[in-house]
Amino acid sequence: NADDNNIHLLIEIVSASDLPIMDIHGTADPFVTVWLGDKEIHKTAYLPNTLDPIWTLDTGSLFIMSCSVEEFFRAYDGLTFVIYDFDSASRNDLIGQVTMSQDELLEAADRN
Repeated sequence: NADDNNIHLLIEIVSASDLPIMDIHGTADPFVTVWLGDKEIHKTAYLPNTLDPIWTLDTGSLFIMSCSVEEFFRAYDGLTFVIYDFDSASRNDLIGQVTMSQDELLEAADRN
């Protein structure tokens, strides 16, 4: 079966809390990009004026990551979630990031 050589993970980006102030208005406009190795595989919408964002289906919280087993394990960094502050006038500013290894992702998938 050709699908035996692929991995499908349902991923939900839920929320962040207590983000640092990034704008002169005392808030941030956060969004998340998701990377498998050096390939961007997903991006949420930005949420304006919040330090405690909660993403929903309408803002891109849920997606299915599909890739080959080889591509999944070749991504040396695993899956990286990067949160930025959206800025329409200049470059988006990095707020932070977290990386999950392939082992952590597979363990989480087995628990569900």
